[in-house]
Amino acid sequence: MGNYHYILDKGTKKHICPNCGKLRFVRYIDTDTGQYLPGEFGRCDRESNCNYHKKPPIETRCFFVPFVQLVDYSERAFQLFTNSGNFFIPKSQVYERTENGCYISEFALTGEGCKPQYLTTDYRYYSEMGQVKAQSTPAIQQPKENTVYHIPESVLNETLKGYEINTFIQNLLKFAPGTEIERVISLYRLGTITDKDRRGAVTFPFIDIAGDVRTIQAKQFNEANHTTGTDFLHSIIERAHNRTGEPLPDWLKQYRNNERFVSCLFGEHLLNKYPVNPVALVEAPKTAVIGTLYYGLPDSPDRLLWLAVYNKSSLTPEKCKALKGRKVVLYPDLNAFNEWNIKAKEINASLTGTKFVVSDVLESNASEAERVNGLDLADYLTRFDYKLFRKEQTPVEQVTPPQAEPWLHATVEAETWQLIEQQFRAIGEGIKYFMNPGKTEAQILYDLEILTQDLEQRYGQQFTPDEYYRALKWRESTVNNSKKIAI
Repeated sequence: MGNYHYILDKGTKKHICPNCGKLRFVRYIDTDTGQYLPGEFGRCDRESNCNYHKKPPIETRCFFVPFVQLVDYSERAFQLFTNSGNFFIPKSQVYERTENGCYISEFALTGEGCKPQYLTTDYRYYSEMGQVKAQSTPAIQQPKENTVYHIPESVLNETLKGYEINTFIQNLLKFAPGTEIERVISLYRLGTITDKDRRGAVTFPFIDIAGDVRTIQAKQFNEANHTTGTDFLHSIIERAHNRTGEPLPDWLKQYRNNERFVSCLFGEHLLNKYPVNPVALVEAPKTAVIGTLYYGLPDSPDRLLWLAVYNKSSLTPEKCKALKGRKVVLYPDLNAFNEWNIKAKEINASLTGTKFVVSDVLESNASEAERVNGLDLADYLTRFDYKLFRKEQTPVEQVTPPQAEPWLHATVEAETWQLIEQQFRAIGEGIKYFMNPGKTEAQILYDLEILTQDLEQRYGQQFTPDEYYRALKWRESTVNNSKKIAI
């Protein structure tokens, strides 16, 4: 019988990854001793960029059986003489012999039939590689089962300041006005690390549906809005106390015993406030915040409520229980599309009355370079003016197929195309989203409305959707004609 007695360390301590060299490696520990296994065994939490994960070998648990004598009975079996009787044991199930006993597999000692007595407190694990030796390190305190400790509200409130040094918040001002950002800060209770350790990092509190603070993630960003450091507030506080020699506060002593720290959805506390809104579920809190800025706060029942799971592997039925009965749209990062498709089916099957669908907006429009870099929705949205996504989808002027135009109008369309070409270059790869041939007529009409508004904002030129469409068709016809001439 294979038994696993090694688990990944559930604390916050990270080690140097043997594959990528980053301080993002979680090591396996022995659940019996609380000691770390050798440094090669563990998982790097840089899931997309490194993905190193070496598990300890599968093992067999063996119990110690005292004997009077062990006789080599045949090629395949030992005869075991004990104080309680004599038994025949397959040699394949005897893993180690000592002077007065042997270690026999749990499989051979349990089940039907007469079995020898064994010591339940004396057992070892064996694999094809032999015993994996634990290193002599301090024992790790294991969490109490089913007990969840929270961060006090007062600790969260201490983070609600310092926005002028918060790089993430300052970056948002490039995409939206301060009044909109203030509303998003209040909605998700975003804060700032103001002390020296991680100074300027944004804090993303994970508050559950009951209003309890499960954890507070701290993330540092550069001016390009890319992550440069990740931490947790309780770890920052613990380090500060260790530096000064002050005792840890009582809440933190208890909080460290949690089995998991990220045990709810980011934004989960908003589900009661907005009980009927459809949910947009993304990987990272950063993306949920930017999604809300671009698509608008969930002030009306038809608007999306943006939540986040934490990372790619955190999309689980357990974490999504709070979404039961809701309509949910998943927006995976590019490197998670297939995995989240599979998980969506599992969640739909386990949560009755819930509908999870997976958006392919990134998958359908990404370049190869973007796939390698793992583009997320936040990267995509911030290429555009947020007001383009806030606009209600009101009926737009009907676009008619282009008719045969007098030669005079070709010059107008050529000039229009020159501006459109500049616009395409400015938008970059994101233009593929608008040029997707699989869209419906209504979607195309709405896209034309967005593109004409964007053209006006960029270059001060006003065009109707019909004029924009004709310029596109003119360009298409000139390209096709040049191909015919070349042939």
